Amino acid sequence: AYAGSPGYTAETTTMSLIRGFLLVISALVIGAFFTVLTVQRTRQIGLLKAMGATNGYILRDGIGQMAILVVLATAGGVALGCALVFFMGRGDAPVELSVPAVTTVVVSLVVAGVLGSLVAFKRITGVEPAIALGVEP
Repeated sequence: AYAGSPGYTAETTTMSLIRGFLLVISALVIGAFFTVLTVQRTRQIGLLKAMGATNGYILRDGIGQMAILVVLATAGGVALGCALVFFMGRGDAPVELSVPAVTTVVVSLVVAGVLGSLVAFKRITGVEPAIALGVEP
C-alpha cells in the first residue's frame, strides 16, 4: 500500500542516502575516537615495545579492544533503537522493525567501526620506544 503512494520512491531513496552518509560519518567518528585513544596510550605502547612486544602483538591487542568496544556500542545502540521502536509503535506512527534490516545495520556498523579504527593502527606501528617513553637517545 505504501509503495503506491506518491513520492514513496523518492522518500526511500533519500532515506537510503541518509543511512549511507551516517555509516561513513560513523566510521570517521570511530576512527577519530580510536586515534585519540591511541595517542593517549603512546607511552604504554612504547613501554610494551621496549619490553620486546612485536608490532603484531600490539596490533592484535588493539584490534581486539577496538572490536569489543565497537560490538558493545553497536549492541547498546540496537537495544536503544528497539526500545524506541517499541514505544513509538504504540502511537499512531507506523513503525516497522525487521530482523534482516537490523542485522544489515549491525554488520555494516561493526565493519565500518573496525575499518575506521584501522586509521589508528598506523600510529601504533610507528611508535618508537625511546621517543614514547621520553628517553633521550
